Amino acid sequence: MSDQVAINKPTSEEDLCPICYAHPISAIFRPCSHKSCKACINQHLMNNKDCFFCKATITAVDDYTKPSSSS
Repeated sequence: MSDQVAINKPTSEEDLCPICYAHPISAIFRPCSHKSCKACINQHLMNNKDCFFCKATITAVDDYTKPSSSS
């Protein structure tokens, strides 16, 4: 089985967006470092600049890639 196949697929519930549970986590908010999928944060930022979770003002959204679990 190739590791390449699983890169974009969530491997557990922890890898899914905590807002929609439909897409893998792909965005990280600054400065608070909470995460969601890009679709959810892009939709949210149209109307609101506060983090879903802690209400901190989101100043940037960076791409998020899950750290590799193998060494």
